[in-house]
Amino acid sequence: MANQDELVVINMQIKEQYNIEGMHCSACSSAVEKAVAALDGVSFAEVNLLLKSLHVEFDSDRTTSAQIIKAVTDAGFAAKLKTTTAGTASNGAGSRNGSSAPSESAVQRNSSDVRSITSVRTGSDDADSGMQQEEVHVLKRIIWSIIFLIPLMYITMGHMVGLPLPAFLHGTENSVSFALVQLLLTIPIIVLNRSYFSNGWKGILRKSPNMDTLVALGSGASMVYGLFSLFRMSYSLGAGDLITVASYRENLYFESAAMILTLITLGKYLEAKSKGRTTQAISSLLELAPERALRLNADGTETEVTSAELIVGDRVVVRPGQRIPMDGRVVEGQSAVDESALTGESMPVEKHIDSEVTGGTLNTSGSFVFEVTRTGEDTTLAKIIDLVQNAGASKAPIGRLADKIAGIFVPAVLFISVITLAIWLISGSSIELAANMAVSVLVISCPCALGLATPVAIMVGTGKGAKMGILFKSASALEGLSHTGEIVLDKTGTVTTGKPAVSTIITKEDNNDFLTFAASLELPSEHPLAHAVVTEARDRELSLIDVKEFQALPGNGVQGIIDEDSWVSAKPSYLQDMGIDLSEFLPVGEEMSL
Repeated sequence: MANQDELVVINMQIKEQYNIEGMHCSACSSAVEKAVAALDGVSFAEVNLLLKSLHVEFDSDRTTSAQIIKAVTDAGFAAKLKTTTAGTASNGAGSRNGSSAPSESAVQRNSSDVRSITSVRTGSDDADSGMQQEEVHVLKRIIWSIIFLIPLMYITMGHMVGLPLPAFLHGTENSVSFALVQLLLTIPIIVLNRSYFSNGWKGILRKSPNMDTLVALGSGASMVYGLFSLFRMSYSLGAGDLITVASYRENLYFESAAMILTLITLGKYLEAKSKGRTTQAISSLLELAPERALRLNADGTETEVTSAELIVGDRVVVRPGQRIPMDGRVVEGQSAVDESALTGESMPVEKHIDSEVTGGTLNTSGSFVFEVTRTGEDTTLAKIIDLVQNAGASKAPIGRLADKIAGIFVPAVLFISVITLAIWLISGSSIELAANMAVSVLVISCPCALGLATPVAIMVGTGKGAKMGILFKSASALEGLSHTGEIVLDKTGTVTTGKPAVSTIITKEDNNDFLTFAASLELPSEHPLAHAVVTEARDRELSLIDVKEFQALPGNGVQGIIDEDSWVSAKPSYLQDMGIDLSEFLPVGEEMSL
């Protein structure tokens, strides 16, 4: 027991990820980052605008999750906790069917592991589902917006290229009808894309104007000016002032309001589509981990369980063609495991007792039993998935620069618009002309791509790299690659296609005859080299022969009987142990392997 004068302080560094709702541009993400970073004890806060997520690292003794969520809420957004990771990793050690029950801390760790591996899969599923829903929703908006925009643009711009207008819209005397039709076609587009106005207004209220604010002001000002022009035309038409009617007829701005909203929505759709594609790399990694596993009980029976139920110390049976559910150590049997999905090495790795196996890899030949040593977020596969996610969530230096520019861009545009209005008024111009010029500044200043181009490029780059087996540790590493002059690779399967193929056949017999017998013998085998031999025979359209008494030689090869003769296909050392002379072929094989 410690003395009263002794004080033990444990600083627990926590990493948490949150789903953020309500963000639409880099100004929004910047507002969230600033609000969370201002909390006491927060050492790191970074927002991924594309994934709409927040990654936070903080001291749990000084800040809580509730305070973080409150800070995000006060900034005008909604936050929901996604994952939590303690600063100290746990082994999740426990026991099952043993002589003693696991400790309370062990049970807690095991429970954490189960939640962790489940959250990795469900979190990605939720993200994929959310992105698909977002993509469909935005697609519907853009389709209906275009349906109304096409006739609107025809009416407003068609006569400029010689296209005819209906009689009731032609001429100065029909200017009010001309404006009303444009208004009726613009209103549905405004309603479909009303979210820009609500989000933009929220940005103004929380004193953090964003790109939606600029879009709303640009399109809103165009709409208001169009309504003002409509009333001026009605008044002037009644007063017989056709000159004023004609001047306002050509400057209604309804089409500008509709075009701004439609083009920005099109950008949102392309953004949503890009996000959906980049998450496919993470989904493909998640598919490597099997959802079910065969747990070996203490009495020797097998029970099929979900992979999330496995804990450290469990023994799992893996048969040929099955994927390994968790990291572990082989305790019974031997086999060859295909680790190409994680390492890039195309050749299977031989596994025997005490060999380490990795979750997500494929057992290709014999059956074996392994003991689970790591579960949940501690597994190699989970760390690789986390690496890909963090790379997509991290910001490259150029991305941070874009965010800084975007943070001051909106206020700068608003300031320039006000200055434009003031200068034209001071110069003696009419209020209508001054307002027209100020609106023009707002209309042409809606570059949402400023805050989206960099994160989209990073997400696409890291996602494409993951599909090709290349993992970037951070966005900075990806950006730095553009300055790389030379790339040095070690001599492994990472520089191959990842799939073995027959390139040369060396034999004293006819090549096709030899390949026929070799492929017939290898046909029942699950080994990648056997598949390569069989594929070559089928490409040459050779007829294979039935094999009797086929037997796999774990770690060595296969054997069987073809036409009453015994055949063996095995590695050189095994054949030499059988007394077969390979002195004529070994030098050639060694030379080809260089």
